[in-house]
Amino acid sequence: MLVLGIDPGQTGGLALIHDTGVLVGAILMPLIRHTKKPTVDLTAVDAWLDDQWPDRIVIEYVHSMPAQGVASSFQFGRMFGAAEMMAPLFKAAPIYVTPQKWKKHFGLTADKKQAMEAATKMYGNKYWPLKKHEGVAEAALIATWGLTHERS
Repeated sequence: MLVLGIDPGQTGGLALIHDTGVLVGAILMPLIRHTKKPTVDLTAVDAWLDDQWPDRIVIEYVHSMPAQGVASSFQFGRMFGAAEMMAPLFKAAPIYVTPQKWKKHFGLTADKKQAMEAATKMYGNKYWPLKKHEGVAEAALIATWGLTHERS
């Protein structure tokens, strides 16, 4: 079984984990620009998966924040919606998890640095060597949470 973890958003990421606990791969969220505002490049996601389609997709269940403007909230919603489209595209069952729930599972706070450190302890830092790759590390933890959730 393969589990795809998704940290939606322009700085998010994708991580694919095998049910043996092996991190198969992880990437920054691939973006395409049809307009000034990017969205998820589903063709690039398909190419990256290379026929290793996930059985489960775990999507971080996020929403707009009170301090965000209308345009930012709408853009974030576009990114989240594109992430949701991966489930029917790859014929995988979606699971939604709030940031609070998966972070509590790993004993983390909202600090993204903690998430990178936790993911690095589990998998090394091959896929998130830079601070700007925080979303990729978080996607790996989201996928790991999904694998644990699937087993329980």
